[in-house]
Amino acid sequence: MVLLVVGFMFSMVIFAVVVVVGLAAWGYFRWKTRELRQAMRAHPSHGHVIDGVVIVVDDPESARTARITDIQDK
Repeated sequence: MVLLVVGFMFSMVIFAVVVVVGLAAWGYFRWKTRELRQAMRAHPSHGHVIDGVVIVVDDPESARTARITDIQDK
């Protein structure tokens, strides 16, 4: 019976530590992102999205050829 009570006490301590660490992490995240949230509130997007495409080419020669081909096709 004593072992059960001691185990329960330790589990409550571990639970409290996890809650405190979680709240500290949440507070740190909120603190570090406060300027971003303020900027987003000051300048809402109103549904406008800027979309783009990125093509990564490792070989510079094939990149030059691809650009010339793309221009000629249009």
